[in-house]
Amino acid sequence: MIFFAVRDLINNMNYSLSCFTEVLKSILYVKLKYTKRIIIELYSIMSSLVQTTPVNFQGFQLLQTSPEGDSNLPTNYGTIDLKAIKQSALSLNQLLLGFSVDRSGSMEIVSKDGKTLLQHAQSVIINIARYLMDVHRENPDTSFAIKVIYFDNNLDEIPLFKINWNSWTDNLDQFIETLTNYHPRGSTNIQKPLEYFKEYGLFATTGNHYHILLTDGFPNDGYTSATDLQNSLPSCNNMFVGFGPDHAVDLLTSLSNSSNGDYNFVNSAENAGMLYGELLHGILYNVAGDITVKMKGGKLYNYKTKTWDNKLTFKKFATEHTQTLVFQSKWNSVEPHLFELHYTDYKGEKLSHYFSSNQSSIRYNPTNGECKESSRNKHVERHMYRVKTMEYLHTAKQYSCGEGNAPTTLIEELEKFETELDKFIKRNNYEDDLFMKNLQEDVRLCLKSLESVSRPAMRAFIQSRLSTHGRQAGFAVDIDNLLDEEDNNNFTGWGLRMRGTSMPSNAVASHILPPTRAPRQRSAYTTPSQSTVMRQCSQPASN
Repeated sequence: MIFFAVRDLINNMNYSLSCFTEVLKSILYVKLKYTKRIIIELYSIMSSLVQTTPVNFQGFQLLQTSPEGDSNLPTNYGTIDLKAIKQSALSLNQLLLGFSVDRSGSMEIVSKDGKTLLQHAQSVIINIARYLMDVHRENPDTSFAIKVIYFDNNLDEIPLFKINWNSWTDNLDQFIETLTNYHPRGSTNIQKPLEYFKEYGLFATTGNHYHILLTDGFPNDGYTSATDLQNSLPSCNNMFVGFGPDHAVDLLTSLSNSSNGDYNFVNSAENAGMLYGELLHGILYNVAGDITVKMKGGKLYNYKTKTWDNKLTFKKFATEHTQTLVFQSKWNSVEPHLFELHYTDYKGEKLSHYFSSNQSSIRYNPTNGECKESSRNKHVERHMYRVKTMEYLHTAKQYSCGEGNAPTTLIEELEKFETELDKFIKRNNYEDDLFMKNLQEDVRLCLKSLESVSRPAMRAFIQSRLSTHGRQAGFAVDIDNLLDEEDNNNFTGWGLRMRGTSMPSNAVASHILPPTRAPRQRSAYTTPSQSTVMRQCSQPASN
């Protein structure tokens, strides 16, 4: 009985084989007469230990290995990575995608490449259909289906596009012809597409069903509040995409929270495919969900609440994803850092892993003299700047509601941090480091938001960039144009034009960038497999 208890314990832990031997020595007293049986059973356990798990702990690091002399820091800091396995296999064999596409008058705005916003949305759906057909050719046992609904103040539905769905594959050219036969018109009614997919037969069944709604404005027909729309939400996985800076950020965020869904923001036509590519990658190559991390001997940073907690949760991890957790612990602490990881893999199996700092070669000694500031671990320090930037983004988001002005002391504090960040970057030759450059951009975004008269319209940018750093997402919204503006006239002017009525055919959105070249990857966290799918979904509009 003792043996089996130990076996179950070991199977649930990320021990190396050498660590496993030490654990076994400390727990088991093996009598000689049982040696033969034990050897046989040990082989089974050791074989299971070397199997790769979907997610595991890696890269435990500390800022300092002993207290820092004359430190301006109240605590020591550290990082540990949650690393998702690299695998090319799909996490599902059947997928039903539903798209609700806003075709209200504002989607007639023309970007600088001559394509309307609606045409760019259509192009993304076409690219997704092509990509899924390629996936099916490589994986003949898969089946996919795409259902597209256009909405303004009415609904128009496209016949279900099938790829080996019930052994039938539709003609792609016919699907493209039908899809692109619709043009912008009318107002915006979000209630109707939500209720359509709630009642649509295929989405009422169990399975891998995802509904993605894209809108560029505010609903002005039907139910317009999150409270009223909650009862209209489909029971499947819901994703909401806000297009352009003047959309219903609070509404889409509330709806995503009510349905355990996702809210995303994209402000440029060329990057719409990049965002949808990240969403599709997360669906096709998901390796873990319902992820919970717990810590003893320190506290983990929670970007959602701007607090240090003993527990964090994440919705899901896709293949190759790395989630770098930042924690803090007392300078005089003698406790080991203990971590628990609980999740459900893509096969539905519940798994748990454990890690102790005692398993690492890094040892913290609170009585071993004092460390100099110059001996700080640079990797940990980089992520400390990431945490501080997320704190300021969280604060700027609160002020972006337009309720009162930010205190002068906050702006001065942020300017001081910006100077400190710039010095750190220059001192360590990080000028070309995308991770650090994004932090610089986000600090500038915070300052511009706090000093701007258009703060409500900037909230989508702030929330999106905060989420990118917090989730370490593959897509990051482009804020170059926003930061380069001397004033906000164009920014707010475009937003005011996106409220429902049809636009003139030559209307040009100043913030819709022309896809004259391949979209530029802005996130520092994009994985190779993400990049592949994102670029496949970002082919230039040709419809």
